[in-house]
This record gives sequence, C-alpha cells and structure tokens, in this order.
Amino acid sequence: MSLWRSFEQQIDAMVDQYWGEPVELHPMIPGSVTGDPTADPARPVINTTCVFMRPGAKVVGEGGDSYSRNGAQQVASECWISIQDARLGGNIFAWKQHDRIYLPERDQWFEINYISPSATGRPDIHLLIVQTEAEQPMQAPAPMMAPAPVEPPPAPAVPPHGTLIADAVLEYAPIPPPKKPRKEKKKKKAKEKKKKKGKKCH
Repeated sequence: MSLWRSFEQQIDAMVDQYWGEPVELHPMIPGSVTGDPTADPARPVINTTCVFMRPGAKVVGEGGDSYSRNGAQQVASECWISIQDARLGGNIFAWKQHDRIYLPERDQWFEINYISPSATGRPDIHLLIVQTEAEQPMQAPAPMMAPAPVEPPPAPAVPPHGTLIADAVLEYAPIPPPKKPRKEKKKKKAKEKKKKKGKKCH
C-alpha cells in the first residue's frame, strides 16, 4: 500500500470521528410516473457513518474540507454526504438515483440525485430532500365570509301610567298649579285685615 493511502485512511477515520453521524442507505426501485419508489429486496440496507454537508460548509472548513474563501460559491437547496468507499461495500456504482438516505439523528429522508466519484476514495453523494406528509406546505385557509349585519333591537315604547314594568309601578308626580303673582297675594292680605278691623268695630 502506498504511504499516502495509509495517511488517507487515518485522516478519513479522524474526519468521521469528529464530524460523522449515523446514516442508513436504502436501495429502492424507481416507481412509475404516478407511483412512489419501492424497496429493492435484491440489495441490502447499509448502516454506516457519513459526514453531512450543506452549502457553506467548504467556506468554514466543516467536515475537514479546507477551501479558500476567494471564489467560493454556494449552491442553493443542495446538500450531500461525504462517505468512504469502503463503507459503501466497495462499489459506489451499486447506488443509484432514487435510492433513499435516512439520517436518524436529524430524522430526515433524502433521495440520491447523483454521485461524484473521488480519486481519494471519499465520494460525495448529492441528495434531494424528501418531503413527508407532515412537512408538506400548508394550504391557505378558505376566505372567511363576512358576518351578516345585526339589526339593532327596537326602542321600547313609553308605557302608560300605572303599567307594571319589572315588578315596579311607574308613578308620575302631580304637576303643581302655576304660582300666582305676588300682587294678588298682597291684595288678599289687605282685604283680610280690613275684614278683621270691621268685626272688631261691631
């Protein structure tokens, strides 16, 4: 074995130890135009370790991938796993488009889009996110109908005198007679004094 191969294996082991996470590779049979893929019984499910990568990981050196900041490009909506050839059974071409990838720690399913082979024995498997029913975008609710206008209650009629309302009788105070002018009162008092004087004289 070449000396650099032994160093490569040591570095791969360190990368998986520090940045690796469990992964399940599920072989699938592509479905029809309207059908979903089904499990392929001819190929076994593989449980191993990989390094999950997203755009921007190269910029910060995540996953042991050193990359210059100058000219770094991020691809929108792309993710992939970096995995050793030996962990794939020694044949990366046995894995095809539409095979499924499950990351148990993230509880998320992916589908293989394409595979980038590696001269150093660590290929990248590019993935597409598989949406579950719980992750489907919610539909906008139907527009609510405006409520019908509520008519105000009719004004209560003024009850006649003595009508019972809420166990109480409405009583109206009598209207006082109009006050007489003060001059008439003085004239009456003067007449009464004269009458009293006439009675005394008799």
